[in-house]
Amino acid sequence: MSQKPVINKISPLSADEAKWTELNKIEWVDQTGRTRIWEAASRKTRSKTTGVDAVAIAPILRHPSRPPSTILVLQYRPPVAATCVEFPAGLVDQGESVEDAARRELKEETGLVLLFFPLL
Repeated sequence: MSQKPVINKISPLSADEAKWTELNKIEWVDQTGRTRIWEAASRKTRSKTTGVDAVAIAPILRHPSRPPSTILVLQYRPPVAATCVEFPAGLVDQGESVEDAARRELKEETGLVLLFFPLL
């Protein structure tokens, strides 16, 4: 039996507790020469070799007698407290290639097996 997701609590997260993200302060100079500060969140999982830490797959299904179609997934996302419509996607595991991560995520989220892999 399935139930509607419920957020129990929202609380501050220290840098030591954060497994996936970190906050950064970016100090920069704009085109007029004015010094500015920007706050940004970034992932801790970004690969040092590829610069990639996540994949999103836009699957195109081709059928001999039907028009091409695509697959979208519905996933509950706590930051917006809503179900979102998304392409299948996920993080690249350490030591995993981007292509293997795309195949794994597509299989995990849709049950589909990727046969052809054009990089876009």
